[in-house]
Amino acid sequence: MVAAGEGDGQVVETIRALREDGFDGFFSLEPHLAQADELGGFSGPSEWTRAHAAFTAMLQDEGIEYA
Repeated sequence: MVAAGEGDGQVVETIRALREDGFDGFFSLEPHLAQADELGGFSGPSEWTRAHAAFTAMLQDEGIEYA
């Protein structure tokens, strides 16, 4: 499992399209980077931090402001 922007999910293209369409809403980051077990996928603090860094780096690269 990979963080946003590292796989085939076309995340950069999606956030570009949202920006071009005037999107001014919220993103919800729910990474599931660990293998699933009986409780489902859970990334834990270190993998969540990695996923957050990957996603916010994409936003920065695209010049999209976030809080």
